[in-house]
Amino acid sequence: MRHSLRVRLLLAAVLVIVAAVSVSALVASRWTSGEFRRYVAHGGAMRQHRYAMLLGNAYAQHHGWEGIQAQVEQLGQMAGERVVLADEAGQIVADSEQALVGQSVGADWPAPANVISVGGTRVGSLYLFAVTAPATGENDFLANVNRALLVGVAAGALVALLLTLILFKRLLRPVAQLTAAVQRMEGGDLAARVEVVSEDEVGRLAHAFNGLAASLARQEQLRRNMVNDVAHELLTPLTNISGYLEAAEEGLIAPAAAWSPT
Repeated sequence: MRHSLRVRLLLAAVLVIVAAVSVSALVASRWTSGEFRRYVAHGGAMRQHRYAMLLGNAYAQHHGWEGIQAQVEQLGQMAGERVVLADEAGQIVADSEQALVGQSVGADWPAPANVISVGGTRVGSLYLFAVTAPATGENDFLANVNRALLVGVAAGALVALLLTLILFKRLLRPVAQLTAAVQRMEGGDLAARVEVVSEDEVGRLAHAFNGLAASLARQEQLRRNMVNDVAHELLTPLTNISGYLEAAEEGLIAPAAAWSPT
């Protein structure tokens, strides 16, 4: 069974399908992850730019950072992040969690998310800190996308496998019929023929087999005709000899002298 053409073709098709869908899934996953992270990074940069513009407008209206704490708290609630605002000297003037107001920016702090400028002059720095584990939502989204992609790949591979089975069944049906006809011929049935349903290689092979079977049938018929003709030609003299011998045995006629070459 393992050496049959059907099994080998099916295994080859399965390997091709698995390789194709695996490479496609890997490329799609990497591309989706990269594009999503670029989208998130771009969205974060745009959000930070809007925050800086809002805070800069507030500074311009009030000519300073007085009363900015309430607005920073609103930004923190909308962003879901901790928003910290420092003036140009590094003194914290607002904190969405109110704990750092009046302190200085730490030396180990990361670079500001955005620099706030008014009229070309730097008036402050904006810092954003994640309240929960960073990128948790992004990772969940990518995990859901990868799961959906995996389900889609599995469904696509199953459909491809079913179509391959159907296609192989149609392609190998003439080969199975040809094999059965050859086995019938091997058993002595020279009337075995196969139906030619296509003009491809298998169809030409079936046509050649039918021609060979017809030629063998003609040769067999000629052999039988020759045997019948020889038997008919020998029947009359053999009958005469048999009658002569019976008559000689009964004494009705004298046996002829044996023929001698001398």
